[in-house]
Amino acid sequence: MRIPNCPIDAALRHIAQDNACYVALAGLSPVMAHEKFDQPVTVVADPADGGQETIRDAAACLDFLLRRWRGKRSDKHRAAIQACSDTNSGRRPASFARKAFVAAAREAAILVTP
Repeated sequence: MRIPNCPIDAALRHIAQDNACYVALAGLSPVMAHEKFDQPVTVVADPADGGQETIRDAAACLDFLLRRWRGKRSDKHRAAIQACSDTNSGRRPASFARKAFVAAAREAAILVTP
């Protein structure tokens, strides 16, 4: 869902553009930047109705962390955001982002499948 003039939407578009430029200029792997998780991570997206969401890559993970995270904005949450950003820019493998996201989701008690 897009919200007109939403600063988060603008930030995500800016990150995507910057990451593409960074990957190209730094000679990093654009393949790694779009790598899927070995195993998807399922989390409770809406505690009110028990709705779940399956996260399959670092881009979806970052979107979830920035837009739909209902837990505390802890150190593990911030580390997961950084890990996803590093993965999306090609500096880290998808497994790095997945591990950080699982730790944050476990801490927030929203992890369904590890």
